[in-house]
Amino acid sequence: RRAFFERYAAAAATAGQLRMGFLKTGPRRIAMQIAVEHGQRYWLLKIGYDARFAKASPGQLLLCASIAQAARCGLETFEFLGQAEDWTEVWTKEVRHCVSLRYYPCNTLSMAALALDSAARQVGQRFAPTPH
Repeated sequence: RRAFFERYAAAAATAGQLRMGFLKTGPRRIAMQIAVEHGQRYWLLKIGYDARFAKASPGQLLLCASIAQAARCGLETFEFLGQAEDWTEVWTKEVRHCVSLRYYPCNTLSMAALALDSAARQVGQRFAPTPH
């Protein structure tokens, strides 16, 4: 996954779309985020923060600054991506479900990956909570 993100970030940087945000206290970076700005949208890809500063919510503070910057730039939406989490509900109750596409080249290793992914999906569906 790391290799994918490195290639994707390099391509996004070349296209002028990569956005990296940092929250600092003095010289120390205590929160970061990697995002892409494309199609009048801010696509949040990855976030992280220094757990030693968790009580100050550095990730949320950086997110607040990023949302404000996106609004100042006139972007249409701020996309959190991934699954809805408790920390995203602070910002919105709206959920846009994502679609995941996978490509399996026709070879033995890919067919094994397809079988494992299919089995994991079946298990996930079997144990998924039922809506009320």
